[in-house]
Amino acid sequence: MMSVITGTNSIILSEEQEECAGQLHRNSCMVDSLGSVLNPLAGDELSKEFTDKVETMLAAGFASYFVMKELWKMQFERLLRDEKYQQSYINGVQNAGVNVLSHTVFPISQVSSAFEVAAMEISRLKTLFRAFDFLMEVDTSSDVEEAQSRNKLGIILNFQNAWQLTFQDDPSKLELFYNMGIHIIQLTYNMLSNIGSGCTERTDAGLSRLGLQLVEKMNELGMIVDLSHCGYKTSMDAIEASSEPVAFTHTACRGVYDHDRGKTDEQIRAVAQSGGYIGIVAVPYFLRQSDEVTLSDMLDHIDYAVALAGIDHVGIGGDWPGRWYPESLAAKHNEECESATQMTVNGFGPEQHVDTRMTLGGFEDWTKFPNITGGLISRGYSDDEVQKILGENFLRLFKKVVG
Repeated sequence: MMSVITGTNSIILSEEQEECAGQLHRNSCMVDSLGSVLNPLAGDELSKEFTDKVETMLAAGFASYFVMKELWKMQFERLLRDEKYQQSYINGVQNAGVNVLSHTVFPISQVSSAFEVAAMEISRLKTLFRAFDFLMEVDTSSDVEEAQSRNKLGIILNFQNAWQLTFQDDPSKLELFYNMGIHIIQLTYNMLSNIGSGCTERTDAGLSRLGLQLVEKMNELGMIVDLSHCGYKTSMDAIEASSEPVAFTHTACRGVYDHDRGKTDEQIRAVAQSGGYIGIVAVPYFLRQSDEVTLSDMLDHIDYAVALAGIDHVGIGGDWPGRWYPESLAAKHNEECESATQMTVNGFGPEQHVDTRMTLGGFEDWTKFPNITGGLISRGYSDDEVQKILGENFLRLFKKVVG
């Protein structure tokens, strides 16, 4: 017998189930529909150089959001040039067994320089793709097949906010970013924009006229409309307006735990009826309010979504690399969210119960993806159903909308 999780809510597999889980995980095309290109490094200890820089910035009074961005930049630069770090990265991917990752391009905040920052981030990523042959940019579904056959990690680029496209009400920027490789765009982050309302905003007026134009143009180009952080009315407006299937690439079910970042039964059914996709997060404080949240809680949300949407529409959108921020940085981020001083940056406040110090039992870091496969088997899903959840459902949507 094997225990996927120790402690409460343990998932126990028989030897036969354990063997089946390992083989199925190796044979599946596995997709994380929301993450970061740095996720495979989440299990590594941060170097003293990184932690010293974090402490210096915090002591100087920088907000946690900007310190996190600097930490990301430092890790990126090392991955670009350090062969030992690259091998650690490859080991992380191989342990996870993930074939495709959808990476969020900064910024997610609504700043006037969003267009320039996004363009710079894409350029930086393309430099990494050229320098580090293990990574492969995904533009079409055939690229996914190539990445899997060549044992590379395929990267799909996404935006989690459309602000960089429309800061001056200029949707013509959309085609530019499409040509730069952006294939998924979340219409809003947590707050109100000129596109629509986010899920933590005080009120939700729905999709704006500019937002309707954006959805229409995304459909025309072949870009996935993502509504994960959008408010209820904005989401429902976009589902109705889109001529193509839409997605919640990373969300949870409010029917299991009533959190602002989750989606109602009605929203989940509506996305499924559009032919779309619902990716379930591994973020502990979106799944349950408790000091101890485990993979079993994530599986509860998957079960619930499957019951509502059907087995062909649910997948994994982790949005969680595991706890890899230094303790001081995680504590600073929690403090800011609790006091709501960061509402103008990321839209999270005290009522969202953000706790960056938490871990998800059984999914302590991104390399623990095989535990999800074992957990699904323990819940009674067939091999075909497990493979759909692990990646086939997302790839179906990607092929339908993007090509």
